[in-house]
Amino acid sequence: MSGGRPNPFGCFDRRFAVELIPALAAMVAALAIAGLLPRSEPTRLLMAGLSSGALAWTIIVAVAAIRRLDELQQRIHLIAIAVSFAATGALLAMTLFFKVAGVGWFPSGLVLSEFMLAVWAGGVVVLEHRYR
Repeated sequence: MSGGRPNPFGCFDRRFAVELIPALAAMVAALAIAGLLPRSEPTRLLMAGLSSGALAWTIIVAVAAIRRLDELQQRIHLIAIAVSFAATGALLAMTLFFKVAGVGWFPSGLVLSEFMLAVWAGGVVVLEHRYR
């Protein structure tokens, strides 16, 4: 960034990666193990719980990283997150209306989360430029 402005994604640094990698490794391992087990196996539920806990940890780590930013950067991220939440809700409602009408498809949770992430990142870039 020019003018000495901090990188809006600078909070996702080496420290963030160090805190995140063990949770991602646990999530991938648990999902791989669960995929090898029969559906009725109780261990599969345990692996799903471990994956869910690892996902919750990744969210906590991301929020903690954003909290380390200065007030303006936090505000930029908050607005971008709010816009991405609203845009994802609108996309979800729109696709549901089309599905009820008999056309279109209903997005999976993975598609929705990727859409939300893309809108959030785009919002951060646009807002960072706006506040320059």
